[in-house]
Amino acid sequence: LVVVCDGMGGGPGGKTASRIAKTEIVNTVMAYANGASRQEALKVGIGRAHEAILKEMARVPKLQGMGSTVIAVIINNQSAVVACLGDSRCYRIKRGKVAFRTTDHSLVAELVKRKVLTEEQARTSPQSNVITRALGTTSNQVPDIFEVPYRRGDRFVLCTDGCWGSMPEPQLIAMLGSQTEMASLVNNVASAVDRRGMESGGGHDNHTMAIIEMDNNSISKEAMDKSTKILFAVLCGLLTISVIMNF
Repeated sequence: LVVVCDGMGGGPGGKTASRIAKTEIVNTVMAYANGASRQEALKVGIGRAHEAILKEMARVPKLQGMGSTVIAVIINNQSAVVACLGDSRCYRIKRGKVAFRTTDHSLVAELVKRKVLTEEQARTSPQSNVITRALGTTSNQVPDIFEVPYRRGDRFVLCTDGCWGSMPEPQLIAMLGSQTEMASLVNNVASAVDRRGMESGGGHDNHTMAIIEMDNNSISKEAMDKSTKILFAVLCGLLTISVIMNF
């Protein structure tokens, strides 16, 4: 289990909300370890995190308005189960390319979906921080949950918007998919984010990242994409023709 939470609502509020979210999710998943499915454990944990944040806001009025994003993954031999709420992201990097990415719950992400904005325009938009789903502060706290297969050498990257929002996505993916040793990779990315932030005046967002590199193949297999299915069909057709001709 890996959980990354990005607090919102100012310094004390954001820190409190993200701490509560992380604690509730971890405790719930651990309690469910030998019981319900991973999907159910994450869903319940995120629900309990929201309730705990609301309870703390009621207890401490100065924390009103606080909230948190959530990106969490539970990995076992079967697959990775990813839960997403807000604009923190999970990437699956395969051979240096994006094989999976969560969709942000934000105003600009909706505009990208409607083809009003490009991904790059959304990243640099002044409204990029308008979140449509999150713990505590929004009317929708329902996470998106995905089951994702993986292959040996794949990397799962969990990061906040302070990381992915700092540079165009192709540049970030090039770094994440490089042959750099894992021990150095996170520090290299963090340094690049800070460098870009300082070059822009030093007002950049804080950032958190976790990277997991897989050392085996999941039991769950990837579904073939359309182009692979077509190629497979063509090869089967050629094999059939060959067999008939040889016969």
